[in-house]
Amino acid sequence: MRNLFIVAAAALITVGCSDSPTAPDPTPMPTPTPAATFSDVQSQVFDASCVIHHGSPATGGLDLRSPQSFANLVNVGSPVSGISFVIPNDADGSYLVQKLEGSAGIQGEQMLFGGTPISATLMQLVRDWINGGALNN
Repeated sequence: MRNLFIVAAAALITVGCSDSPTAPDPTPMPTPTPAATFSDVQSQVFDASCVIHHGSPATGGLDLRSPQSFANLVNVGSPVSGISFVIPNDADGSYLVQKLEGSAGIQGEQMLFGGTPISATLMQLVRDWINGGALNN
């Protein structure tokens, strides 16, 4: 009886430790979203849509042309609202996001002034950059 137990245990260990391949997991791995960069925001949002009003001369004193746009936005209070245009890691609290989304309590009109608001994809890019720390990258 003892020998039968040893043989059965050895068979279980052999099966459990088999080198045979297992079936692949049918659940695909999600594709990682590339980190949003300030360069992307500058080229896809500011250069494409904003510098027409926030260039030279800058409307409301805000110049969004490269290379000064970063220094004019991050941790800089809006002269109109007093809220920082960009608060790193806090897209909801950033006045730039509030103006782009037309949030309640903004001064003036929703951006883009006199035009169509930016797409949801570009808005997400801005939010992701801010929530990722608003780095100058």
